[in-house]
Amino acid sequence: IPPTLRGINPQAEKPEIVSIGPYHRGREDLLEFEEHKWFFLKRFLHRTSLKMESLVISVARLESSARLCYSEPVLMSSGDFLEMMLLDGCFVLELLFHFFRSGNAIDEEDPIFTRPWIIPILIRDLLKLENQVPYFLLETVFSASGLLTVIGLEKETLGTLVLKMFDLVYPIPAELLKCYGYAQCHHLLDLFYFTLFPPDGIHSNYPQKYRPSDQSVPCVTQLRLSGIKFKSGKTQNFLNISFKKRVLEIPSITINDFTTTVLINCIALEQCQENSYKYITDYISFMTCLINQPKDLSLLCSDGIITRFSEDNQYVANLFNKLGKSIVFNVHDCYLSKQFEELESYYYSNWANMMRTYFSSP
Repeated sequence: IPPTLRGINPQAEKPEIVSIGPYHRGREDLLEFEEHKWFFLKRFLHRTSLKMESLVISVARLESSARLCYSEPVLMSSGDFLEMMLLDGCFVLELLFHFFRSGNAIDEEDPIFTRPWIIPILIRDLLKLENQVPYFLLETVFSASGLLTVIGLEKETLGTLVLKMFDLVYPIPAELLKCYGYAQCHHLLDLFYFTLFPPDGIHSNYPQKYRPSDQSVPCVTQLRLSGIKFKSGKTQNFLNISFKKRVLEIPSITINDFTTTVLINCIALEQCQENSYKYITDYISFMTCLINQPKDLSLLCSDGIITRFSEDNQYVANLFNKLGKSIVFNVHDCYLSKQFEELESYYYSNWANMMRTYFSSP
């Protein structure tokens, strides 16, 4: 997580139940689940008839490449690093088997499915940037295991199984499950991130023409006073924002623990990548302009654009504003640059007309 984003919501940044990868390995509050990973490894090996020796050899070949996937040197011995890759990789794959098995009774010793309340928290943990292992590790073990045959889903891919797991807590359109099932990605968060892209990869083709004023886009309260109406969009993709005929259409989004985790970690992912689109960063920057105070958020809630759970308007407004202040944003390379330009142009031209009409000299 970049320093500018750190601390906005620690619960969304750090794993709460299970450590995956090296960054949070050994944390005292996560040690209980480290023991559970051995339970999952043994069951995975038994289920797939894999031999530990052959699995160790396959994973050991990946060590050098896997170490290079982390932004900082991993100060672990070769043996410890290999153990981590084995335990974490097999844990994720055994978890997938649990979600998609059919007709199997739950093992009374199972540390997860005997406590279903932890499943949403666990899935959130798998979407945290600092809690990842390389996707090629999962693919290697997955291919060697023959897991699809074991669970009777030979036509599926690792990608579709992973996305169907995330679909349990965040609905993903069926066409995207197929589309991104074969995606080339770096880790689980990266794969999920692909499903959030705007439809047809919408991106401005003329951003350099737009020169924003110092005022930029006004907040919801001011825009409504100028005659702009707000409407909840029907599309499932919350990034698909449009402005037509004085109506700003914004797809609805629910702000809860899961979406907060997604927003923070996807922004962190974008901020760490060069020469790539920054869709979530652009979206947050746009929404930060609209939400200047709790009243603005309340208006968006009344229009059905934002739904919140467990938190008050002040908290959610602060969340958007903290995120907006913590990111590097370039409006000239923004998929919403057209909306920025049209909103600003309408508002300030309309404001100038009102000033001339009501405050001109007699």
